Amino acid sequence: MSQSANPTLIGAFVLGALLLVVVAMMALGGGFLFRERIELVTDFPGSVQGLNVGAQVQFQGVPIGQVTAISIAYLPQDQQFRIPVNYEIWPRNIRILGRAEGAVPRSVVRQLVARHGLRARLEPLSFVTGQYVIALNLNPGEPPQELIEREGAIRVPAMPATRDRLEEAFSSIRVGDLIERVNGVLDALQTVLESVSLTDIIVQLEQTLTEVQAVFGSLHQQLPELFTNTNQLVTHYTALAQQTQTQIASLGPQLEQVFNHINHISQRLDAELPPLTKNARLALTQTEATMRNLGEIAAAGSPTRRQIEELLRETTRAAQSLRTLADYLERHPEALVRGRRP
Repeated sequence: MSQSANPTLIGAFVLGALLLVVVAMMALGGGFLFRERIELVTDFPGSVQGLNVGAQVQFQGVPIGQVTAISIAYLPQDQQFRIPVNYEIWPRNIRILGRAEGAVPRSVVRQLVARHGLRARLEPLSFVTGQYVIALNLNPGEPPQELIEREGAIRVPAMPATRDRLEEAFSSIRVGDLIERVNGVLDALQTVLESVSLTDIIVQLEQTLTEVQAVFGSLHQQLPELFTNTNQLVTHYTALAQQTQTQIASLGPQLEQVFNHINHISQRLDAELPPLTKNARLALTQTEATMRNLGEIAAAGSPTRRQIEELLRETTRAAQSLRTLADYLERHPEALVRGRRP
């Protein structure tokens, strides 16, 4: 007769299995179930094709979280749809340094969104697979944003993705006008081609080629004579250069003699100039002394000048007396014999 199963043993076995499953999940998930997270949400304006739940959330290329939910919200009053994307970031992957060290991560994220331009954008992870990720970046030039929380998730404003900007750029191009312009260019080319005969163009090309061949033939005939004249000219100039070099060589000794003679004259002048200069200075000194003496003699009030003036006055009176005597003897010549009458 078989024994009945022990319920305690079975319960212990099941409890151990569950414990092993929990430990395995924690080991494989890297503590995902107990990881601290900050919930964020962004309403992207365009398509989110290529973005899936579980896609990475990156900050400047560094994975810091993942997408948790993608949904569609309809706004009846605006007749518009929006696509809110919920995602989470893990503070464990972000280190806060400096004076803000120890701050609450959620408060730091709120300040980044409101004051420092934290924005979300869709970026391609691979052009081959078409997968997208959410890229968070700081944009200091953005104006301050009103902080909004939706069901505990901080709302991060979105920036247009690259593909959205490209679609907007292409949508601004008027395809009809572009096609019309292309058709106009084709019509103009067709008109030009129809107005010019291809046969005439070929004939003109053949004539041009014939003239070019004739020119090259003439050049081919004249080139030998040109080369001969060039060689003769080079030979002539070579002989002229040699002759000039010979004459310069013969003039060399004569030029050297002239230079030596000039050098000798320069040396003689250098030797004779000092005595001449000395004599000239001595003569100038003596002349200066003489002129100074003459100036002192002719100065007003000097004794020599008074004597000369007295001598001139006496000489003048004597000359007057002689003139009077001459006049008297001219009138009375007998006075030389008889003497002067009283």
